[in-house]
Amino acid sequence: DNNPCPNGSPLTDQHDAFFVCSSPNDCLPGYWCHFSEQRAASVCCPGAFPFVAFYIDKRKSCFGLEPEMGVGHGSLTRWYYDFSSLDCKKFTYRGSKGNQNNFMSREQCEATCKDVQQSPCTSFVEDRIYCSPSSANCPSKYYCHLGDTPETSICCPKISKNPCDLPLSEGSGNAAMARFFYDSQENRCSPFRYRGLFGNENNF
Repeated sequence: DNNPCPNGSPLTDQHDAFFVCSSPNDCLPGYWCHFSEQRAASVCCPGAFPFVAFYIDKRKSCFGLEPEMGVGHGSLTRWYYDFSSLDCKKFTYRGSKGNQNNFMSREQCEATCKDVQQSPCTSFVEDRIYCSPSSANCPSKYYCHLGDTPETSICCPKISKNPCDLPLSEGSGNAAMARFFYDSQENRCSPFRYRGLFGNENNF
């Protein structure tokens, strides 16, 4: 099987040959570059969301996927972005049928994920608006995410009309901020420790 993609067929050129890629930017939106030591196997594979913008695909590669060892007889050193530690880590790749969270080096992993690491929101934010407890100047469909730094205190898209309906989310990161959430089962506000990134609106 010459197709290294886990799902679907690689992107082809006008001659129906596999389009060879060498960086994430080489592929069309909706595709990701399957990196290989063999040039012919470095192809653009279709992603989980084939018609979305590259930035969203970038979040998918950084956050949405566990590392996949793949299949084959290879024993290749690769790097993946670990959501829980917000860091790039090493793993062994077998050479085929992996996924998007697969980078040739730590530098490539960090370069791809650097921009999206800096956003504490769980969904895409095009224009960053900073906010604070004393200045929650967010648009109507946004809420003020209060992180542990000014850089992570920004307006994030709302995911619910009533934040008290949302479940507890401790988020990710290395912070341990004292917060409260509304516990609908106990019908009261309860304390928890917020980790600083990717929580939700039920956070006070």
